Amino acid sequence: MKLSIITVCRNEATKIDATFDSVRAQTFNDFEHIVVDGASTDGTVGIIERYRDRIGYWCSEPDRGIYEAMNKGIRKARGDYLLFLNGGDSLATPDVLENVFSPGYPEDILYGDMIKDDDGRRYLSSLADYSSSPFFFFTHTLPHQGSFIKRKLFEDLGLYDESYRLMGDYEFFKRALVKHKVTSRYLGLVVGVFDYSGMSTRPEFKSLQRRETRRARMATYGIPRYLLFSFLWGLYDLLIYRPRRKIRSLARHS
Repeated sequence: MKLSIITVCRNEATKIDATFDSVRAQTFNDFEHIVVDGASTDGTVGIIERYRDRIGYWCSEPDRGIYEAMNKGIRKARGDYLLFLNGGDSLATPDVLENVFSPGYPEDILYGDMIKDDDGRRYLSSLADYSSSPFFFFTHTLPHQGSFIKRKLFEDLGLYDESYRLMGDYEFFKRALVKHKVTSRYLGLVVGVFDYSGMSTRPEFKSLQRRETRRARMATYGIPRYLLFSFLWGLYDLLIYRPRRKIRSLARHS
């Protein structure tokens, strides 16, 4: 099987239909769909049961967080690649999976662009300028909703670190791309629509996000390189990154 789509959800009754419908609409069919629900209480389970004829495996049970749930999905997966399309996220077009897998790319991680849906306001998040250099990835990461990860990477490098509440995928991508230098390819297409209302975007979790981000960077780079890259990135952000973003913003609104 080429692909396992893993959907992790809890209390997503108002949004998860869009996830299932986008998966069901795909012209590509060499995949399985795995759903791991965290004991929802709002009717999500009933919606999952409506789609059960198109789901290879699903469960609904308590868990200790999103990364334990994602690891449950990994352990059940049979596909060569894994895509984590969580409750509320959706695939961009019916032919997106066909466009990803028809060329037969060999890289360990394939990734594409995302559309962020912020309460109905949508904007493109392009990864065209991304670099896999350790310095660039000090502050950047890949979106798990737009990344196809070889299942073998989780066998070789380990699963998501369940001690993280928000930044476990951030840590995994650094572990894979920076520490172990796995191969990757930018696809140049929009993979999906990302529900921008999750925990990682809420103001009340910003402090936790900063702590876990710092922890993941130190684990990847070590303290000396962490301090060096922090200083260098501060200069880059002040002198290059922010002015460039401002120019682009002005150009879009002109």
